[in-house]
Amino acid sequence: MSDLGGRLTALRKDYAALEQESDGIELQLSLNDAQHRESIAALQHELDALREKPNLETRLQELQERCDEMEEDLKEKCAEIERTDDKYLV
Repeated sequence: MSDLGGRLTALRKDYAALEQESDGIELQLSLNDAQHRESIAALQHELDALREKPNLETRLQELQERCDEMEEDLKEKCAEIERTDDKYLV
């Protein structure tokens, strides 16, 4: 009978140690989960910010095209002014 009592005491000790280890692991998992959630939120925020920014190459190309159009308009206006000047000065 005392052998069974000794075994029961040992099993209870082992159980308590495993319970404590389990609690520690559970706490560590909770901390890791919180850190991962923060990391994911930060990355999502960064991704959203990048998506909001216009593509700089596309924007540069649009501005270059607009600049070319304005230069062409300026050339046309200059030619028109010269024709008008020639008309009135002759």
